[in-house]
Amino acid sequence: MSVTSQAFSSSLPTTDLEFLDAYARRHHLTSRAATLRAAVRALREEEAEAEYVAAFEEWNDSDDSTLWDSTRADGLST
Repeated sequence: MSVTSQAFSSSLPTTDLEFLDAYARRHHLTSRAATLRAAVRALREEEAEAEYVAAFEEWNDSDDSTLWDSTRADGLST
């Protein structure tokens, strides 16, 4: 699968660039771009986790959850 990339330019404080470079060395990443991709991936995962938590809470508070609880043991001996 081919992924389209697009170049961009940004200015960051020196301390942020130093952090990126140190992170790349610690995690054996080959470039700042690879480090930024890892950061974006982590942000996506964090956001997805929050969305899963919200969806579970919505399901858990719904009438459907109550119905499921009353039927989930159907056919199983206890």
